[in-house]
Parts: sequence; C-alpha cells; structure tokens
Amino acid sequence: MVEKIMTGISSFRDELVTPEELIAYIDKRISEDISDEELDYLEKLRDLHSVYSAYQQYKLDHRFIDFDDMIHLTVETLKKKPLVIRRYQDRFPFILIDEFQDTNFAQFELIRLIGKDNVFVVGDDDQTIYRFRGAYLTNFEDFKRTYPDTKLYHLTENYRSSANIVNLALDLMNKVPDRERKNLYTNNPEGKKITEAVCDDEYAEAEFILKTITSLHGTTYSKNKETDPEKKVQTLEYKDFAILCRKRYHGMKVFEILRQHNIPCEFRGDVDFFTKPVILDLIAWLRIINNPLNAGASLFRIMRLCGISEVSSIKVNNHARDYSDDDTRNDGVYEAMAHAEEFLMGDGILVKEIVHRIEEFTALKSRIVLTELVHEVMTQASGLYR
Repeated sequence: MVEKIMTGISSFRDELVTPEELIAYIDKRISEDISDEELDYLEKLRDLHSVYSAYQQYKLDHRFIDFDDMIHLTVETLKKKPLVIRRYQDRFPFILIDEFQDTNFAQFELIRLIGKDNVFVVGDDDQTIYRFRGAYLTNFEDFKRTYPDTKLYHLTENYRSSANIVNLALDLMNKVPDRERKNLYTNNPEGKKITEAVCDDEYAEAEFILKTITSLHGTTYSKNKETDPEKKVQTLEYKDFAILCRKRYHGMKVFEILRQHNIPCEFRGDVDFFTKPVILDLIAWLRIINNPLNAGASLFRIMRLCGISEVSSIKVNNHARDYSDDDTRNDGVYEAMAHAEEFLMGDGILVKEIVHRIEEFTALKSRIVLTELVHEVMTQASGLYR
C-alpha cells in the first residue's frame, strides 16, 4: 500500500502537479455533474492528496528533498529566476539527451527551460510502452512542437538481432495506433524460429521454464559453425542455461521453482545494491562526515571495519556516556574516540587514526562537491578499490 501511495505521489511530481493544483482540480470536478463512479474515484484521489500534502509539508519542515524534488525544485527555481536560466544556457550551449523515450514531463520541462534551440536527443519511441519512471507517451510529439525546426534521422538498421526477431518486433509494433512507421531491417541471418509461450501468471511461467530446462537437459547440440569450425556435438548441462529477466523480482519465482526441484542454479540479482557490505561501509563514512557527533552506529561499524576489537569498542561506548548530551544531538562516541589513547592500551592509536581521517574528510566537505567527496572516501577509506 505504501509503495502504491508513493508511486501515485511520484506520478504527480513527474507531471509537475502540486498539492494545491491537485485539490483545486478535485474540487472543481466534484462541483460538476459527474457519475457516481467518477465521484468515488475523486474521493480516493482526495485521500491521496491528504497524504501528498502531508508528505510535502514534512519534507519542508525537516529540510528534506527526494528524488523527484531534484527536478521539480530546479524547474521551479528556473521559472522564477530568468537570470539563472541565462547562466545555465550560457554554461551549456549544447545539450545531448540519450534514451529520450524515458523522460517524463518534468524532465522535459527542464530541458525546455535551459535547452535554447541546441538540443540533440536520441531515443526510440517504440520503447515508450515501458513507461520508465513516469515517461509519457507523447514526449516525441511534444519535442517536435517545442522545436518545430527539428531534423529527424531514423536509424533503421538493426545490428544486434536476427531477422526473425526484427520482423516479429516490427509486426507487433505496426499494430500500435498512431505509431510513426519505420522501415526496420537487418542484414543478419534469419536465425532460429521464435517460440511464443502464453502463461496465465508468473507461477505458470516459472513452471514452463522448468519444463523446458528439464526437457532439454541431457540432450545433445552442435556448436555454432562460426565459433567452432569442427562443430563438436556436446551434451546440455544445467550450467548451459541462462534465464534473463527484465526486473530482479521477476526472477525470484523461477529461482524458487528450480530450487524446489533440486535443479542447481544461481540467482545473480538477489542482493540489493544498498545492502552490500562495501556500500554500507561507504554510507557509514558519509554519515560520520555529515555529523560525527551523532553517528554512533556508523562509528562502531567503521571501528570494526578497521580492525578495532569488540572489547575496545565496548570501552569506547562506556566512555561515550561521559560526553553525550541528554537531547541526543551528541551521542558522545566521537569524542570518546578522540580521547581513546587515555583508556585504550593497544587500539588507542588505531582509533586516533580513524579520528584523524574523519577530521580530514570533514575539512574536505566544505571545499568540494558531494560527488568528489564520495570519490575521496571510496578511494581512501572504503573497500571499493581494494
């Protein structure tokens, strides 16, 4: 439910719709002669507006911004301050945008504000069916309306896929209403015939994949003549199969089914990027640099990472009580570490070195941008380059 609410809020942000504009629209529609079904929808939209408004106020009160704000607030600033627009137009006289089909309305508005007439975009309007991060279906048409003198170049040759795949894709996309026709082709061989499997749900899909693998396992095949001139005949083993999924969670059902049937397999997408230990170490460093006086948990993580014994960490924790404040703005851990040589025999020097490194990073914070700071931590303190 929370994810659906956040998706709904994000869709409003993608369209640059504020809470005030949303409630004005809801009130206007309710005041008109509408059906009971639409009224029910608008009441649900009003509930979503309440959460949206509260969420925006919470961020404002705590001086937070989210991913959507990075675009939304930039657009707001540019609209209010023409001199800022001029500054960035002068700084970026030419703009190139890749994967243009993935842009949403807010991103396109940002492009329109700073792009002048020197904008070059690369994209595939056939891919707008995926609606990546709020991408909208008319972005190519809007671009041509915004820049009426646009020159259009079609890249029609496919270098990657077989002729069978290209022809099937073209046949499917030609059925899309109002699609701009493109004569796609390839000089690649015809390739193998395409198998179409229609499954009722994700479980049926996983079962189909299971049956396909078990039926092929143990059979023989001949290698590609180009890669293997001798064309050796080999037997298919489980290690010869690979299953590609568009999203990580799509592969979980298949992985579970295969394991239930004792088929050896490995799932390469089972670890979230931000849960990897080395990334957690990097985040811990950044939290410490942001505010070392209130980063106790991160400091203990870094001490453990640097080889400080658990006994020494406990002693640091005990002495932290002497330096901590009742209002939790200072947990005392950092100050205890700064005095570690007074109560730690062996690890005291190592803890002092950690404090010295934190001081260096903290001093850097005011002189370089965040990306440069992250790079410094990555190269000097984290395990990312080991």
